[in-house]
Amino acid sequence: GETRDFIIEDLNGDGINDIFIADHGPDYDPLPGAQNLLILSAPNGKFINATLNLPQISDFSHGVTSGDIDSDGDIDLFVTQNGANFNIPHYFLINDGKGKFTKVPDGQLLDKSLSFLSNTSGNKRRNFYFDAGLEFVDDDDKLDLILLSGKLQGAENNRIVFGSNSGFKLKNAVELQPGRFNSRSMGVNYLLTDIDNDGDNDILILHATSSGHQWGGTDLQVLVQEENRKFIDKSDFYFPGVVFDYGTWGMYLNLIDLNNDDKKDIVITAFNGIDDPFKQGDKKGIPKVFIRQDDGSF
Repeated sequence: GETRDFIIEDLNGDGINDIFIADHGPDYDPLPGAQNLLILSAPNGKFINATLNLPQISDFSHGVTSGDIDSDGDIDLFVTQNGANFNIPHYFLINDGKGKFTKVPDGQLLDKSLSFLSNTSGNKRRNFYFDAGLEFVDDDDKLDLILLSGKLQGAENNRIVFGSNSGFKLKNAVELQPGRFNSRSMGVNYLLTDIDNDGDNDILILHATSSGHQWGGTDLQVLVQEENRKFIDKSDFYFPGVVFDYGTWGMYLNLIDLNNDDKKDIVITAFNGIDDPFKQGDKKGIPKVFIRQDDGSF
């Protein structure tokens, strides 16, 4: 198999972190998929392979996120797909509290119009999600679903489906601005943070693009939350000139105060290091670092 994403959380309620692994199998045609994996803690400091506690599905799981979907005090999961088998939709897994997961019937929590992949006439994929996140984006105390996509390969830009008492409905979906790669963009990771210090959550999205058949490039997009679930793109202020359409694409996005000035800086890392504009050699594992300035920009 091939691990694309993972969750480290206490999934069986014993106070010790466990691991869910989203495994999509070989990343080349015919994209056969693979079984996701579950590793649970056991007595005496041991861990066991508890994959049989998952639905037995050979799918192309490309991302996973966690949250208490049914408000029963344990950790549930949402798994995204983007393989060749369009018959397997994105799906929720509900936890029984002891680390046994049951697949939610299609359409029950997430509208089917948001669940199933399909091709468009331009060979783009509807509902193509590179990854996802469950977050409290607004202030209604309901989990919201962030869906990372982009028109490089997908038919939609990144979206937020705001949660309701009946789940995640198309009528509550907001499509976000595409970022500075525009129609050649793909959202690969995000952070929720109050970047303008006004008391609500803003979204920082890491975008990649493609040159020929190779993924690459870096764009950092800042979407500042306004009233009524509206977001304003202020990337040019916060990251002036930070658009690189070459180099290894970033995968991981982190906020950390690197220079002890009480302001969070940003670190981007990738699987094989980043060949960035400062001529770093590929595969050296050197991250991109952005230091926050006094005016709030990076």
